[in-house]
Amino acid sequence: MCCSPLILLLITGALLIPTEGQHNHCSFLRDYHKLLDTDKAIVDMAIKHVNTELKQHEQHMNFLCFLWRKPGSKLLSAELLLRATGCKNSGMTTHQNHCKFTEPKQFTVVNCRVCIDDLTRREPSFIHCDWQKNATTHAEHRRNGCEKHSHGGSTSLAQVTDMDPAPECLGCL
Repeated sequence: MCCSPLILLLITGALLIPTEGQHNHCSFLRDYHKLLDTDKAIVDMAIKHVNTELKQHEQHMNFLCFLWRKPGSKLLSAELLLRATGCKNSGMTTHQNHCKFTEPKQFTVVNCRVCIDDLTRREPSFIHCDWQKNATTHAEHRRNGCEKHSHGGSTSLAQVTDMDPAPECLGCL
């Protein structure tokens, strides 16, 4: 026998380590068309924010995946990734199925934190988007921005019962 079970286990484990280019941490809710309407609304808010309000991108940004989402009685919060496509940014505010993702490069993935206290308005209470590589530098700003909307009485989110909370993303960038 050439290899001990421990060595084989270590080799197998090393092969399972995700890389940024593959976005393996996106195994949660990847297909836009299979999302619940609530989740599609969150994604569309992020796409609208990035493609029309920030106007920093020449390419249309499409939904890549949710990193996590937490429905609560007073606030729904989520973190998701958008990725550059081959389509020109013409101000489209929703996911465009015909726009295919570009090859991964340094500035192709945007991380968005969205918090909503009233889904009937279809507007975020708080939204912050930046390149994925910068997301951790804004953690406190994002937490504070969402927390200021999490206090108060019951909202329309109190009835959210059909959504399972997303597991915290272990190993997210």
